[in-house]
Amino acid sequence: ERTIIDSDRMELQGEATRNVFRFIGNVRITGTNLEARCDEMELVSLREGGDGEDDELISQIGGIVSLIAKGNVRIEQEGRIVEGGLAKIFPKEGYLEITDKPKFIDSSGAIVTGKSIKLERGNRRAIIEPADDGPRARVILPPMEDLGVDLDKLIDPEESSDQPDTPENSPTDP
Repeated sequence: ERTIIDSDRMELQGEATRNVFRFIGNVRITGTNLEARCDEMELVSLREGGDGEDDELISQIGGIVSLIAKGNVRIEQEGRIVEGGLAKIFPKEGYLEITDKPKFIDSSGAIVTGKSIKLERGNRRAIIEPADDGPRARVILPPMEDLGVDLDKLIDPEESSDQPDTPENSPTDP
């Protein structure tokens, strides 16, 4: 499926080796397993074909070098959500970094927050940096299932530690 970007306004600047697309206002991106929204976005792609001296505005659009999303950023992909004020995506290098009150929510419902969150493609790695003077890096996990341990049966307040070990009062192996 093609990736489609639409916005209230778009500017395009063709340069010798690259194209710079600026999307302004209500930016929406849809593609294969991807939906994203933000206030503004700048996308830089390589220019292919031509010698950089021609008068063509775009020439051939090559690979994406970077994508910078600003303001109310929300990216959803394969059950994961990333939110924050600024997202920088570098496809060739294989990472996304989100700052300005970043939040990452995975498909299990776990929530990760910090000063910045860097997600690396391919190796399931996230690096969360704490704020300089604010809250530390944090993860909030879904509730744990009941482990089935009855603490009342494990701890008997009437049992004294000075009683000798006898078959009647010693613990048994399960």
